[in-house]
Amino acid sequence: MHFIRHPIPLLVLGLLLAPWIHGVHYFNQWAVHILGGPDNAERIARDLGYVNRGQIDNFKNVYFMEKSDHPQRSKRDASHLTKRLTDDVRVVWAEQQYAKKRVKRRVLDVSAQEEHFFDDPLWPHQWYLKDTRDLRSYELPKLDLNVKECWKQGFTGKDIVVSIVDDGLEWNHTDIKQNYEYVGFVLLDLDPYASTDVNDNDSDPFPRYDAYNSNRHGTRCAGEIAMVANNAKCGVGVAYNAKIGGIRMLDGSLSDIVEGRALSFNVTHIDVFSASWGPSDDGRTVDGPGRLAQEAIQMGIKKGRKGKGVIYVWASGNGGIKGDNCNCDGYTGSIYTLSIGSASQHGKFPWYGEKCASTLACTYSSGAYTDQKISSTDLHNECTIDHTGTSAAAPLAAGIVALILEAKPKLTWRDVQHLVVWTSDYENLKKNSGWATNGIGLKFNSKFGFGMMNAARMLKVAQTWITVPEKHICHVEASEKFPKAISSDQQLEIHFNLKDCDVEYLEHVQVVVNIEYKRRGALEIDLQSPSGTKTNLLFPRSKDVSSYGFQNWTFMSVHTWGENPHGQWTAVIADKTSETNTGKVISAKLVVHGTKEMPEHMQNSLNSPEHLEELSNSIDDEFQDNEERDVGHSLDWGDLVDGRRCVLVLHRIAAMEESSRKVSTTSEPTDTLDLTSDMLETPKKNKVKREFYLHEATIKNDLETVKKMLQCGKVNVNSTNNMDRAPIHWAAAHGHVEIVSLLIAAKCNIEAADKYGMRPLLLSAWYGHKEVVHVLINAGADVAATNRQGFNLLHCAARNDHVEVVHFILDSLENVSPNPQDKNQRTPLHLAVTHGHEKTVEELIQSQIKLSYQDKCGNTALHMAAEHGHENLTKQLLEAGLDPNAQNNEGNTSLHTAVESNNKAIANTLLTHGADVNARNCKDFTPLHTSVRRGSIDVTCLLLDNGADLEAKDKYGNTPLHLSISAPLVRLLIQKNANINASNKRLQTPLHIAAERGNPELVEILLNAGADFHLTEKSGRNVLYVAARGSFTAIVDLVIKTARRTSSTSYTTQEDDQRLKRMELLRPIFWNLATKQLAPTDWKRLATHWLFTDDQIKALEHQYTGSSSYKEHGYRMLLIWLHGLKLEANAVKELYEGLVAIERPDVAQSVVRSLDKQRSHVVRGSVCRSCSVV
Repeated sequence: MHFIRHPIPLLVLGLLLAPWIHGVHYFNQWAVHILGGPDNAERIARDLGYVNRGQIDNFKNVYFMEKSDHPQRSKRDASHLTKRLTDDVRVVWAEQQYAKKRVKRRVLDVSAQEEHFFDDPLWPHQWYLKDTRDLRSYELPKLDLNVKECWKQGFTGKDIVVSIVDDGLEWNHTDIKQNYEYVGFVLLDLDPYASTDVNDNDSDPFPRYDAYNSNRHGTRCAGEIAMVANNAKCGVGVAYNAKIGGIRMLDGSLSDIVEGRALSFNVTHIDVFSASWGPSDDGRTVDGPGRLAQEAIQMGIKKGRKGKGVIYVWASGNGGIKGDNCNCDGYTGSIYTLSIGSASQHGKFPWYGEKCASTLACTYSSGAYTDQKISSTDLHNECTIDHTGTSAAAPLAAGIVALILEAKPKLTWRDVQHLVVWTSDYENLKKNSGWATNGIGLKFNSKFGFGMMNAARMLKVAQTWITVPEKHICHVEASEKFPKAISSDQQLEIHFNLKDCDVEYLEHVQVVVNIEYKRRGALEIDLQSPSGTKTNLLFPRSKDVSSYGFQNWTFMSVHTWGENPHGQWTAVIADKTSETNTGKVISAKLVVHGTKEMPEHMQNSLNSPEHLEELSNSIDDEFQDNEERDVGHSLDWGDLVDGRRCVLVLHRIAAMEESSRKVSTTSEPTDTLDLTSDMLETPKKNKVKREFYLHEATIKNDLETVKKMLQCGKVNVNSTNNMDRAPIHWAAAHGHVEIVSLLIAAKCNIEAADKYGMRPLLLSAWYGHKEVVHVLINAGADVAATNRQGFNLLHCAARNDHVEVVHFILDSLENVSPNPQDKNQRTPLHLAVTHGHEKTVEELIQSQIKLSYQDKCGNTALHMAAEHGHENLTKQLLEAGLDPNAQNNEGNTSLHTAVESNNKAIANTLLTHGADVNARNCKDFTPLHTSVRRGSIDVTCLLLDNGADLEAKDKYGNTPLHLSISAPLVRLLIQKNANINASNKRLQTPLHIAAERGNPELVEILLNAGADFHLTEKSGRNVLYVAARGSFTAIVDLVIKTARRTSSTSYTTQEDDQRLKRMELLRPIFWNLATKQLAPTDWKRLATHWLFTDDQIKALEHQYTGSSSYKEHGYRMLLIWLHGLKLEANAVKELYEGLVAIERPDVAQSVVRSLDKQRSHVVRGSVCRSCSVV
């Protein structure tokens, strides 16, 4: 595209740029261009009543003139004075000066942004870039990718090139073009360096328009990254000064050549590729990059960014509702891609999300039906707030990477992955199930990788980053001999013994398998590392019925990142079904990737006080009720295993004395310590060593050593370790009564608090040492003390089911409140119930404590029992009088909670004790709404049997049928006479929502039950339009078939068989007709002849895969037509007459000739009675 550039006269340009802006102040000053030198300028100033202030610096013949008899500042311009100047033949041009507003461009002021500084209309909707919560919504997690801190420091993605590999890019969009190729006032030619069109073989990635905006995907993804800030259009991109390009490759026939060309395009110029696509997310596909695509990615890694490697950001997939696993996608499972999942506005795993071991991290995207979505640009210069799925999550990650690359351009592709692993945040996601800790203390989850990407944290770490050491790869064959048989209800263990390998610090781990199996989807594969970290590589996929198995397929995991790989790895391949599957494992190989030397950031982190604090704080979770570990593990040096506590303790002990000792955490501790007299007598040299031995002797209950050290008087009895624990803490925690007494006699500080606020008395209650509790109380310990979480003495005892200590406290200590609340307003009853301590709960109830206290979230103890699945405690609390209809801050009753936890037994118990089956929470959800969203058929049946209201509507007008996510649930609700045409506040029926979600199974059930497909939602769109817009061809075909079905089209089983036989006979005829005989527009004319509507024809042609798409459109149309044809009708005759009607008698005769050869064709033993023209 070329533009002619005309010179613009300066006077005209001055008028064009005139400041027609409200509120501008004009000065009594003019810039005037005068020829003839200073003398001539002086004469003109004198003649026209101006004061000549002289020539303006560096501007030849331009003078600064002032009109002293005119107001110095005015809201009106003096155009008459300007005209008088320009009318003088000696003046070339003149311009009155006015006040201009300018800001420093190193960064946009973020505090101002938060006060709506951005004038972009969608900025208030970009909840994931700023914390938009108000006082009413603070139950939500803090929603922030933390990019504003990067903006504050001046990093906005400037000069970083990001290309969107997708269906095109509307580069002339107002909110994109400035970051595409818009410079000054002139739109330049398309940049051949960042954009291309693989589909049409040119350099313009502009998308193809159609009636359904089906090629909007790439433009939406691009906007998330590079929407221009402060231009009053759409929103603000994560990297709003990055350069954006597009590679159009999805709008046509796809092949390895197409993908290879796209992914290798100009890798020496592009910094980041963002891809939000992949193999089908249908729960049954196993596919990945072909030979060329693999080579293309490796080319990008080796040659991109001057050898530092292109960053390939990939969406992990949207097949969660189909039970898909992203490790069956070779793109997201590649070690070279940054695989990104998503979390919802509520910090939860979304319904479409895929779980797998290859996901590195996540960002935000859409979630439940009522959650907000992602804002971006849309086709036709429009904006949207409806971008969804991991398609929307990956571009946010690409934008963050652009910010970091601007700050630290020397980062390699591996550096970026290390940064993501090391800085991602799990805090806002920790309430989700599935979190585990690997051998070096990193939190991971198959749903979210290592957590939510944190741009500010990445930036901080990146600014002092040292490139990771050279990468090594080791291949290990299995110890077993193959092939190995496997079948249903059986598992097979495969072992890999890794030794003599240069990898000491892991990055990626791959398991390459060849497996033959009757039903591939029945298999699951788990892997355990030498450090004990367990990873699920593959879970069963119910929709995968393939017998193809896994042919040299690579499963990848990042969960063991940072671990030492040496030792035995165990892979477990299992089929836990009761089916009759059989097969064999032909081969298996382990491949580990990593470094020989410890990466610098790991060394710095492990030795820095800041990271040691972070590691210590992670142990703080042991005082939280949702943690499975017992805090005791952090107290016992003798019990430490290789992992984060080992690292923590070793580094702290190393800091205690620089030169003298070497501590081993693997050897067994001795019973007594060897104390030399020299050590006891030399004060300075052995001070630290003495204190260390006092701690260790206390832990081991080495009474004699403790006595000897205290008697020498050369040891500090109150010395503390890195967790601020003194010997009295260890003695109290371990129940060493005699040592406690010795330390008290030595005047230790019995009120000393460790870093968790735990005093010796609290520790003795925590571990149930009643005698130590007595001793400390008698010594004057404060019985009202609390730890950092607000736990008092009773909290600590109840939390760990120490009934004797609980009884002693309630019975003997008047100064201890029986109903204390911690900082989260939890009582001891809350803690005991949460952890299932029935005896402690019974003790508390018998002590007549107040039972109805609510914690910070409004939960009673009954809520906690329901949430954690404690059926006996639920009965116990109900019988003690707790109200089953008490609501928490979200309005949920205990029944809501039990249903959310999918616990039928507890739900039934609550219902039999008076729980309201139709109670509503703050979203107007009844338990039935919660149950159908959860997908529980058993709990739903229970609720319906107890009178649940089928037509109850939530705050958005959705009935339970709207929210149902599975076929059995939908069938159940329909059988119970749910209104299948009920509409919500957007006038959407359940059929609209099923179509929008792309679920053909639910659509078919609803259509067969009589759902009205003609109804339109609030925007005027019917179900057919919704399905076509989403490119859900199966749903489009279902709707059209239903629309064309006549009232008499109701068949017996025998008639269904006849219809099937007719279809089998004519299918190859139709295929040949559509692909080889009909011209591009013939199928439309034929469809019109058969009374297909215009909307139906548009919906059919919506799916565009290239210039030959009409063939598939025609074939689908023919099948739909035949499906709706009455059984008694002569299909071939109807087809013949239709072809003649559209003036294609030649094709009609050809069809007849083809069928003449099959006139007596038998299909499964029956003659086709409607397969001739006569």
